[in-house]
Parts: sequence; structure tokens; C-alpha cells
Amino acid sequence: MILPFEENTNKKISTILSNPFRVYLLYGEQYIGKYLASRHIASMLLDDKKIIKDDYLHPALHIVNNQADNKAIGISDIKHLTESIWHTTHSDTKQKVIIISKIDNITESAANALLKNLEDIPSETTIILTADNLEAVLPTIISRSQLVYCRPSRQRATDHLMEYHGLDSSKAEEYMLIANDRLRKAIENLDEQSYEQSKLIQSLATQFLDGSISTRFIIAKQIHEKSLGQTFLSELIYATNKQSTILYDRLDFVEHIMQAINQLRINVNARIVIENLALRQ
Repeated sequence: MILPFEENTNKKISTILSNPFRVYLLYGEQYIGKYLASRHIASMLLDDKKIIKDDYLHPALHIVNNQADNKAIGISDIKHLTESIWHTTHSDTKQKVIIISKIDNITESAANALLKNLEDIPSETTIILTADNLEAVLPTIISRSQLVYCRPSRQRATDHLMEYHGLDSSKAEEYMLIANDRLRKAIENLDEQSYEQSKLIQSLATQFLDGSISTRFIIAKQIHEKSLGQTFLSELIYATNKQSTILYDRLDFVEHIMQAINQLRINVNARIVIENLALRQ
């Protein structure tokens, strides 16, 4: 399988396959393919290529993945996982693979329950954690994990789209461009509605940066949902970086965007957040 990472990252993933029975933490930017990589590792360890498909369930594979609804990992998720780790046995093999996606989005009680499992995992068990933001992962979880930084490779991601999703080279490049080089987002955008939404958000971000203050306020009126606001603000960071010959000449504005993202996380109205940002542009 073509993994969308630089060679050094792929070598570390090969190390997992040769020495699997530990806790590994794959971390790096959102949407670059960490969850895809974790399923690839599971497919190799359990010798079943169908595991790579998101909708395929293997009896020796146990997954906590709340990416779709962006919910925090809760205590009920970990209690169910504990049962899977210690008490569920697949008849053909003792080997198990546990995948926990977005470990940087976990409640305190769930994290404490998980730590008990990480301290003494059963033999022949591999636990793969993923995180977008290593700084948001509890130090006690980091200390019990082997870290793998996932450095993305645009060329390998493009090759992946061509090999596994049937795109020609120009289309694959186009999808990676719209997705800001994030493979998972490019795959989501194979759905036409998602693709058009991404193009719209990218256009609005560019207009927000280039337009007058009245233009920015008009755009703010269109961003009334929290999830849409978060997507827009993330795109605004990419658009700002693309327009800056040197990142530091727009560093103040990038910091304002990060503050706006944090405000949205505590349920501040999306339109108000973006209108305030418009005044700082």
C-alpha cells in the first residue's frame, strides 16, 4: 500500500510491523492519513487486506473513532474497549490490534481509565493511538507510547489517489490542491458535494483576505454554523500562509485566527467570532 508520508515516517511504520506488541502514537497534521495508516498497520499484523476499508470489521480489531461527529472519547468508549482488550478472544489468533483515533480529544475520566490499560497491555496486543495535536495529549499517555511523527508527502498522497481511487495525475493534483495537501480530506472530496463545499470555503477564505471590510462582514453572515466556522477558519490559515512570502509577516493575523478557533470551541457564536476577526484583518 502507498502511504502518504515521507520515507523516514514509512520506515518507522515498518518498525511497528517488526516489533508490534507495544503502544504507538501516530501524530501529525489533521487529515493527512494517520487513521488510514493505522488501519494499514492492522491489516498487515492481522493478515487481512480488507481491514484497510473503513467499513470492514475484523473480530481481532477494535476501534474507537469519533471523527465523524467530532465527539470527545468518553468513559463509556474506554469501558467498552477494556472489555475488548482483556476479555474478548478471536478464535483463530490471540493477536489483537486496538486503534484509538484522536487521543488528543479525550475526557479526563476516559484518559485515566485508558492509562490503566496502557500500563500493562496483554501480550500479543498492539495499541495504535493517533493525534492531530501532540501538545493536547496527556504527558502520561505520551510517556507510555512509542511516538511516530507522520510527515506528509504530497507526491505519495497523489500516488495513493491514483492507485486506490482511480484518478489520473492531473485530477489527483487538483484534489490535493483543494484539500491543502491533506489526503483524508482529498478522499472525502471525492464526494461531489464535499468537493464543492471545499471549493466554496477556499474561495470565501481568499475573498476574506483580499476584500474590503464590508466584503468580510458579508462573508461572516454566511458562516453561521459552528462546524462551518471551524472549517472556514482552518482554511483561512492555509490561505494566509499561501499569500505570505514569509510566514512571519502575517504571524499576528494567524494568531488572531487561532484565538478565533479557540473561541468557537467554547461555543461562541460563529458569525460574531468571524466579524471580530474581520476587524483585525
